[in-house]
This record gives sequence, C-alpha cells and structure tokens, in this order.
Amino acid sequence: MANTAPAFPALFSDTGLSAASEGWHWKPEFTLSILTQGTMKLSLGGEEYDLRTGDGYFVNSGFLSHCASSGDICRQRTILFSSDLIGRMDPESGSCDIFFRKYVLPFSRKDAVPGVVLRKSEPEDNLLLNRIEQAWNSGNANAPDYELTVRDCISRILSEILHRPAVSGEAAEKYRRQEDRTKRILAYLEENFIEDLSIGELAVCAGISVSECLRCFRSVLHTTPIQYLKQYRLEKSAEMLASPEHTSENIADIARAVGFADMSYFTRAFRTRYRTTPSEWRKTHLQTP
Repeated sequence: MANTAPAFPALFSDTGLSAASEGWHWKPEFTLSILTQGTMKLSLGGEEYDLRTGDGYFVNSGFLSHCASSGDICRQRTILFSSDLIGRMDPESGSCDIFFRKYVLPFSRKDAVPGVVLRKSEPEDNLLLNRIEQAWNSGNANAPDYELTVRDCISRILSEILHRPAVSGEAAEKYRRQEDRTKRILAYLEENFIEDLSIGELAVCAGISVSECLRCFRSVLHTTPIQYLKQYRLEKSAEMLASPEHTSENIADIARAVGFADMSYFTRAFRTRYRTTPSEWRKTHLQTP
C-alpha cells in the first residue's frame, strides 16, 4: 500500500519483506522507516544491524542500503521523501532558502552520515520513532493538514540527527569514496550481468586497481564481486520465475538468460539462497494476470 499526493514530495508505504529481499540499492530521496512486524537485517554504511519490531532507521540520500527479513517475513512502514519537502534550491543559480541550507545541505557533505539506526529501547531514539509514526499515520491517511504535520515531524527528525555526534570526518570521507566507487561498479555490473565479467573489468570501469575493487566490496557490501554477481543473477532469476511474462520459458532458459551456463549449479545455488527449488518457487510465487 502506498499513498502520496501528486504535488507533495513524499511517499508513504506499508510493505512486507521476505528473506528474498530486493538487492542493494540507492535512491536520490531520503528514507525513514519503522519495523512493524518481525525482525530484519539492515546493511548500511559498511555495517550490519539486527532490527526488531518497533526499531527503525534513516537512510541518507544517495547512500547504498540493503534489508531483508531475518525470519519468514517482516513488515515496515516507510516514508520516502525528497529534499523539496524541507526546503528549496535553485538548480541554476545554486541559491537556496534557509531551510535547505540548514537541514538538507549538511546531509550532502563528504563527511555526512550514511544513515542512523533507531532503537525502540533507547529513549532518545523513541522520540524520533514516535515522530516517524506520527508523520506516516497522518500522511498515509491524508489527515487534515497532513502536509504541515509531515513536514514538521520530518524537519525535527533531521534536526535531531544533525545534532548527534557523528563518526570522524576522515573516516566518513574514506567510506564515501569507497561507496561511490562501489556504486559505479554496481551500475556496470547490473548493466552487463549476463556477460562473463572479470574482477579486472569491474575495476577498470571505476578507474581503480583490482585490490581496491576487492577492498570496496569488502568494506561496503561485505562480500566479493563474484559473490555479488552470483546473488544478483539469482535475484533476477527469481523475478523472472515469478513473472507472468516468462511463463513460456522453461527454467533452463531462464537460468541461461541471467548468466548461468550450468543448470545443476544454478539449481544448487538457487536452493541455497531461497531454501526451495526454482520450480517450487515458480509454483508458489507465479501470479497469473
């Protein structure tokens, strides 16, 4: 379920997550979310966090993140909002209002935080979680004057985050460089994932050495380029198996279409990732139009 007004720069959603979550991604918008059911593993800023029902998180604009249910399924309520909700900047002149300068620009600095995890058990976090919930309830229901409520709640949340102690500038800048390089590699990899890619080729696309490529993946994604490529191919195969558009294709065709030449290896890898076979996955998830 999602709700937004065309002229209001925020989207409110209530979604379920399974262990077969969406892959690593980044968005130009900011994200605020509360876990309303189950447990979840969140990867953000080079760290991994275990979240329980009632916990939440903030993801800064443009930073990589990844989340998946730790059990069978979990649910989260999310607000995805653009900087226009808080303040405005003229893209041509670069001039901005005081709200943009004070509460948006700091999040684009080289030493800006990738995000913040909010724990229900922490009193100072609870205040922010309550504000996320208030903003989500008001915006999702189109309550009277919800625009004012949402903007006020989110502005106060951003102000509180900006006033919290952050990691050292040098460490934050180093991570930002590694993440920017990783994002360039991921964009290339996801564009060419069916090809027989080498680590050297991935390093070249980001203008870095093979050793730095491996360091970036280890620091940001906690995996190797080859493992990431395999998992990405499995995610694409799972999408195709569950899509009505691909019902005429057999499983071997789908495996080849995402870059797996060996059907036996594909089946083993799929079972390890999704705890079921490709054929059972298709039966369970395929929805006819």
